[in-house]
Amino acid sequence: MASNQTAEVSLRILIDEENNRVVCAEAGNDFVDILFSFLTLPIGTIVRLIRNQQAELGCINNLYGSIENLSTTSLWTDACKDMLLHPRSPLEPFCRGLKVNVNDTKPPKYFVCSEVCIQRHRSGFLSNYANARCSGCLELMSTEISVVGSEFSADSMEKYTDGIFVKRSTAYIVSDNLQVMVSRPGALVELLGNVGIKDVNSLNERVLKVGSKEILNLLEHSLLSKSPLTDVFLTNKRFNSERSKLLEPRDQQFLSQNIPGTATGGSMAVKIMVRKSDGKAMYAEAVEDFVDLLLSFLTIPLANVVGCLDGDCSLGCVDNLFSSIKSLNDKWFTTHRVPWSDSEQCSNHLLLDLGLASKFKCSSQPFQLGERIPNFYYYHSKLSTNVLCLTFNPTCVNYGELSNLALIDPKSPKWEINFEEFVKRPGLFLVSDSLVVLPSAGITSSISYLKDLDVSIDDIEEHVIQINKQEALNLLKASLLTTSALTSVLDLHLKKPKQKS
Repeated sequence: MASNQTAEVSLRILIDEENNRVVCAEAGNDFVDILFSFLTLPIGTIVRLIRNQQAELGCINNLYGSIENLSTTSLWTDACKDMLLHPRSPLEPFCRGLKVNVNDTKPPKYFVCSEVCIQRHRSGFLSNYANARCSGCLELMSTEISVVGSEFSADSMEKYTDGIFVKRSTAYIVSDNLQVMVSRPGALVELLGNVGIKDVNSLNERVLKVGSKEILNLLEHSLLSKSPLTDVFLTNKRFNSERSKLLEPRDQQFLSQNIPGTATGGSMAVKIMVRKSDGKAMYAEAVEDFVDLLLSFLTIPLANVVGCLDGDCSLGCVDNLFSSIKSLNDKWFTTHRVPWSDSEQCSNHLLLDLGLASKFKCSSQPFQLGERIPNFYYYHSKLSTNVLCLTFNPTCVNYGELSNLALIDPKSPKWEINFEEFVKRPGLFLVSDSLVVLPSAGITSSISYLKDLDVSIDDIEEHVIQINKQEALNLLKASLLTTSALTSVLDLHLKKPKQKS
């Protein structure tokens, strides 16, 4: 794969010169693969990428910044902070094979304690972080090993001849609002009619070379604009006005009391301090479960956000990308073998049911997202080059004896296999309306915090709300759309019809 600094894809755009807009683009699979890869990015990764563009999503940037400023003493392990700031996607290895890949997340590393320990037991432990403690021999896991002989290795991801997500065998039409369809005359006629184009002679064509700079801009605009192709590829002033509308504070009309599938599950109580004069949430006094829930938002891939919100996340044109995958026939998508399944999977099904990367599950998150855990890790003995190696697929290697390895959960302070918490227990935090998270401190710090709020003590009242799956989804959506996430969810909670006794 070419360097991200130099790689480009070709794009042919149709321009309505009179209205200074891109009507649509005709693209090959390389460009469509890139668009669909946006959905594989975890929210934390998106924040990290687009904030370099001076862009913000609601108040989720504040949540990300809180992790940067949070001492690791508030988290179970140092690895927790790195996981939240650099979350992974299950399909991240596929995306390394994209013609232009703007995700700067480094491939995971793997460490073991020693070859002797593994050979002694014919099994052992594996860590993504150096110097974790082996649960078997209690020695530090500092010996790095490489992944080989797997379709999921970094090298193999760059060698797909049939495309990453969609097949190379056809061209695709991408509308200005990122609806993707197979290129055919009937689809183009319908699209032109929908946007009010009656005379094709009024359209001009332009062929573009699109590199990493344009793709980053497109990622940003896909989240914040209803016309990302126009905003990225034409010089005009439309984006500023369109984006300002999208970034205006939203209210509860963008949230829902009836998201399908949210009726079951437990709940957690959260104490919110409210300014009585205007009903605005000042801050929440939050225990660990609620903070874990908020932090877990950063680990959720964008496709899962749209899916959990029933295809209505209201972020720019993201919903259109998601619905395009659902609308396109399976035959246009590639198939792949993945480590967490024994059979080949069609890439559209992988995208629509993405799930969490291995070890990113959090027990406080009620969205029931599957964790994509490889069925097995295998270690095999030294090669002639004396390199220790790891594989997901034992049939790919025919040398040395194989040993099963279990991946240690980097969140665990005791080097356990499964551990579903980020925040150390016990703990108490203050969470602002705009999702700035601070560890609760002593009286002096609390007085200083109240002074910063500039509100009379007589004007503050306490509300306790129950955060169940419905409220958690609304909080996720509000964090991406508003600058007052707690107020938005509180308003909706207080306006719910009371249950009849």
